[in-house]
Amino acid sequence: VDSSSVSTGNTDRDRKIVKNFFTQRGKPIKIAGKFSSQNPANVTAQLEIQGVAKEVRFDVNKKEDSLILSGDINVLDFSLKDNLSRINLACKALHEGVTWPD
Repeated sequence: VDSSSVSTGNTDRDRKIVKNFFTQRGKPIKIAGKFSSQNPANVTAQLEIQGVAKEVRFDVNKKEDSLILSGDINVLDFSLKDNLSRINLACKALHEGVTWPD
């Protein structure tokens, strides 16, 4: 995953997210993954973020010709506490001092 390709529809927000969350020591964080199991209702992916690997389950929903995967990732599970702290500080006023880890 190209962690510098954030697209929220707001270019200023995208830059802030990339700079303050998806960058570590001046470089984009590395995100990779592969599916390890699947069935019609859900899939399990083996995600690796900054060298930390975890299995994450996603629910599967069909919409026309697409499959939509929905799930939660807790960034603290991937040793991204410092990244979370940086984005929390950058967005403190807007988020009223709280940015959630998932």
